[in-house]
Amino acid sequence: MNFLQHFVSARGCGTPIVKVNTPDTVSTISAVMKSLGKAEAVTPLAVWDAINGLKGINDEGTKVVIKMIAASGLDKDATTNLPITLQIANNPEFENFILFVRNPHLFWDNDPLVIQGVWNCRDPYKANGMMLILLTPLGTLLPPDLNSDVLSLEEALPTRTEIRSEEHTV
Repeated sequence: MNFLQHFVSARGCGTPIVKVNTPDTVSTISAVMKSLGKAEAVTPLAVWDAINGLKGINDEGTKVVIKMIAASGLDKDATTNLPITLQIANNPEFENFILFVRNPHLFWDNDPLVIQGVWNCRDPYKANGMMLILLTPLGTLLPPDLNSDVLSLEEALPTRTEIRSEEHTV
C-alpha cells in the first residue's frame, strides 16, 4: 500500500490522529484533499503553523475556523500558539473536520501541553469523523506518550511529474 491508500483506509475506519512523515507538506495536503474526491467541497479543512496560526484551506474550513475561534472568545492571533489551537479545534460540533498541523515536533519536546492537546483530540475526533494530521519531516518520532494513540505514516518523495502537476498554494 502507498501513503494515500493507508490514509484512505485510516479515514475509513475512523482513525482520529495521524502523523505523516513527509518531505513536502504542500504535496501531502494536496494529496489528502484529492483523496476526498467530491467530499472535498463539503469537508471542512484547515491548517495550522506557528506563524499564520489556524486558517481554513477551503470554504467549509474557513467557516468552521471562524466559528471555532468565535466560540473560544479568543483573538485569531492567539491561534499561533499550538496548545491554544488544539484546545479551540477540540470541538465535536464540527463533524468531518480535518486539521493539518505543520511541524508539531518543534513544540512537543518542550511543551507537554502540546502532547496533552493532541491526545485530548483522540476521542472527540474519533466520535465525529474528524482527523488531526500531524505533518513532520522524514524520520520524526512521536513522543512516547502518543505512540499508542497516533497512527504513523510516511509519504515518499514526490516525482518530478507529481510536483509539476500539483498546485503549491496550500
